[in-house]
Parts: sequence; structure tokens; C-alpha cells
Amino acid sequence: MRKTIRERFEEKYIPVTESGCWLWTASRRNGCEYGQMHMARNNRPEYAHRISWELLVGPIPDGLQVLHRCDVRSCVNPDHLYVGTISQNMQDSIRRGGHQCFKRAANQNCKRGHLLLGDNLRIYNGNRHCAACDHIRYKARRLNKQATSVSVTPI
Repeated sequence: MRKTIRERFEEKYIPVTESGCWLWTASRRNGCEYGQMHMARNNRPEYAHRISWELLVGPIPDGLQVLHRCDVRSCVNPDHLYVGTISQNMQDSIRRGGHQCFKRAANQNCKRGHLLLGDNLRIYNGNRHCAACDHIRYKARRLNKQATSVSVTPI
């Protein structure tokens, strides 16, 4: 006999006594911490915390998102969730220091280890770039272009 959505859902998390979180143990969305579960209604995976809300609380009003009070992305405990706007979600994330802008700003080095300070810091379209890495990429492109443009003359 085929399992119901609720039965499938309840097999995919473990309750953590200390925090009260229900941590999603199944599939994650694009390698991030948000859980996901495949639903038959649209044949696409959906966020596990949204499924939790719909199964255990009720429908999500149009234009609203399901947000985490506990700031644990893999938590699906409906007592740790609430509905709110995109703006509320962003404000909440910024207040907790979890917004990606703050994480990038706190990083003093590029991914290759160069310091992002002074003349080595370039800003394009509001994003920080490493001048040393830009130079390395430029030289590699130039060398690649020269290598592909070598002409062979027949004998």
C-alpha cells in the first residue's frame, strides 16, 4: 500500500530534544541546508519546511513565505516556523547576521587567499573582486587567445 505524504514526511526528520528542532535528514535543495521532498502535485521537489507547515498547520497564504524562528534551515518543526513576507525574511536574516552580504563583507581574502584591501580591491556592480585574480584571468585568456590564433602554413 502506498504511503501518504504525511507518512513519508514523518520518516524524513529526527526530533532534537535539546533545541526542539526537527532536523530534516533526507534530500537537500541544491546542496544547501534546506530540506526538500518530491511531491506528486506538481512533480517537483518542494521545501520541507513549507510541506511541514501545510501538513501540520494549514495552507500558506498567497504572497507569504514560511520562515524559521530558530534560524536552523533544516528544521521542519511547525512550532519553529511562521509565515511572513520576503521583506520580513530579509530583515530577520540581516538581524541575525546570516545574510550573504554580511558573510562576504566579513571575508578579508579572496578564494585564492589574496587580501581584499587597498589596490587589490575592485568593486564592480556592487560586488568585491580581487585585482590579482582579475590579472591572472586576463593573462590566461590572452595566452589562450594567442595559442588558438597560431596559423599553420602549408609546405
